[in-house]
Amino acid sequence: MILKQVDVLPHGLINNVPKKLGRSGGRLKEYVRWLAERIKELRSDTSYIPTLHIDVYGTIGMIFDDLDAMADYLVELEACARPFKLYIEGPLDAGGRNGQMEGLGALRTALRARDAKVRIVADEWCNTLEDVRDFVDAECCDMVQIKTPDLGSICILLRWRDKASWNCQRTWTT
Repeated sequence: MILKQVDVLPHGLINNVPKKLGRSGGRLKEYVRWLAERIKELRSDTSYIPTLHIDVYGTIGMIFDDLDAMADYLVELEACARPFKLYIEGPLDAGGRNGQMEGLGALRTALRARDAKVRIVADEWCNTLEDVRDFVDAECCDMVQIKTPDLGSICILLRWRDKASWNCQRTWTT
């Protein structure tokens, strides 16, 4: 994928705290650091700067007991990824839709307060078109993981794309 210069390196599967994240997040930091170095080593052109997208399946929320600690960790993870953009999918799982929007929103606010550039991707508890609309309207994330099988077809998404694009563009620039 690096040699073919894909724009986004698809998410690594980080779904196990002891084996993949580490009790204090050290294993994931090592992986992100390794991945960033690997890209630098293999790319044929320094202008190739892909985005790193990592799905952590709520495991970061499992090891940190508060949003400030999570935000601090994500800032550290962002530093490990430099110079590449970092998207973290599912940093926490609040156990329900409304709690997920609140938790992601608070985490996103904490990251912006730290001037972090790491982006939050919503996945858990965001499954239907209504969920997607609500997550985007709540501005609790920078991206939503769209599941076309759950939503019926790509046509439904295309009908809604203008509003989604506007909101994503608006939240990206703020």
